Amino acid sequence: MTKDSYWFRHDANARNDPRMCRLLMLGGQAAKGSFWDMIEILRESENYRVKISELPAIAFACRFPDGAIDHMIECELIRVDDECAWSDSLDRRMGELDKIRKKRAKSGRLGGKAKASKCQADAKQSSSKGVAKPSDLIGSDLIGSDPIGEEKRVRTPKPPRGIKKSQVEKPAEVSDELWSDFVAHRKSKRAAVTNTAIEGIRSEANKAGLTLSEALTMCCAQGWQGFKASWVEKSKKTPEIEYD
Repeated sequence: MTKDSYWFRHDANARNDPRMCRLLMLGGQAAKGSFWDMIEILRESENYRVKISELPAIAFACRFPDGAIDHMIECELIRVDDECAWSDSLDRRMGELDKIRKKRAKSGRLGGKAKASKCQADAKQSSSKGVAKPSDLIGSDLIGSDPIGEEKRVRTPKPPRGIKKSQVEKPAEVSDELWSDFVAHRKSKRAAVTNTAIEGIRSEANKAGLTLSEALTMCCAQGWQGFKASWVEKSKKTPEIEYD
């Protein structure tokens, strides 16, 4: 996972946006907080979009107040069509960031080619001069060369071992985007995705009266490695806050 996976630009005066003020009037601070939860979910999603069919599960998993998503859509903070939901503001900000990433990646490739060309030129020059002294190699790009100017074979290190890519077939009722998110979530927990694990989650989801997709969404949203029906009831209980 990259360093800026959870990062996006946020205006310090966003609270003064007329649309945010209207959302505050319609749903209070609870709806306003739910909106920022929704933005974070969109930021983590592929192409910064979620499927319309997943909105009820998201609202349930994040404990949005009733009508919060409808208020976001009414205030034009969240856009929807027949398939997806998204944020124009987030798209614009991430579009700018993606352009910067591509520009930096291109500069890195060009810099790498220039360095490779220089190394090849230096190697040819050293070979044409015959035997090279060890002192001639200090500070040069001929790292890994022997005293007679011939390049040594450098063994490429094997990549570190990690969790193997999931070989479990995606359940038909789960969307590609949700499945990808769940597999990545399990990988971050260093837990393999197995048929036994999926069937266990499906069984517990049935006990809780949820679909498999809703259960997987809750796992991602709540940071759960697995799923138990009893956890759903516990997560519904909000501890009382004592005020001095």
